[in-house]
Amino acid sequence: MELISYFPKEKEWGPIVLGTSHLEKWRKILKYSECYLVLAEYVRQNLAKSIQVLGWDDTGEDETKLLRPVLMLSAALWEESETIKFAKGLVTNFTTHSIQIPPNLRSVAYIGSVLSGEFQYWQFCWDRYMTVRREKSSVLEERMELLRALGVTKDAWLQNRLLSHVITLPVFEIVQVLEAIAGTPTGGAMACRFLQAKWFDFQSKLGRGTVQFARVISAITQYGSTKFDYDELKSLVERFGDGPGLKLLNMTLSTVAANVEWVSRSQASIYSWIESKYHF
Repeated sequence: MELISYFPKEKEWGPIVLGTSHLEKWRKILKYSECYLVLAEYVRQNLAKSIQVLGWDDTGEDETKLLRPVLMLSAALWEESETIKFAKGLVTNFTTHSIQIPPNLRSVAYIGSVLSGEFQYWQFCWDRYMTVRREKSSVLEERMELLRALGVTKDAWLQNRLLSHVITLPVFEIVQVLEAIAGTPTGGAMACRFLQAKWFDFQSKLGRGTVQFARVISAITQYGSTKFDYDELKSLVERFGDGPGLKLLNMTLSTVAANVEWVSRSQASIYSWIESKYHF
């Protein structure tokens, strides 16, 4: 927690990357916890201060140019209002004035605009993904960025629309989509129900007991943080059966067990720590 409060003063790339990676894990694991709302506000305030220090323009020394998109992406995922506005501006400038989105800010633009909740930005990302997918010279990185953005929407109807296409995608794209959807408050249960409904389709496409199939299951379940999540994953592991992918699923099961224990132990202290220092 102290590391987050130090973000606005931090100039080194390493600590920022480490800190934001922890924040992303917390965002997914704590999404149903009692401390989430105050934690989110605390995180947004500190990320906003950090971005103000660096500035919004894609300028500065190389290290600043590396730091800015890392902080902006984290701020977008935590739905910091100015970052969402900035992301929408990048997309609008591209669609209206053909001003290219800087490659290092694509994830910020796509994810932030989708998290604005405005349908037009989700549709833009979908159309862009379909265009990029058809291009022989397309960059895989941008396709993955677009799929992640499409998955983080909080609109259940759009998540269902995206899920209807999942089974047709390559394995690595399936994993990206399902992990993004499962990391949202609305998407965890939805993705798990989808997996159970399409179990035999996935098994036919990926193979029974394979590592690829295990990766798909792990993408949906790895951020579970309740006893129900653990029991549900345990039943999936039993259904999965023997095979080379079983080791990965058992590792995921251990991770979820650790998540359940950590959230149970930590959420009250996180809430108290933030409340003692900040008044929202």
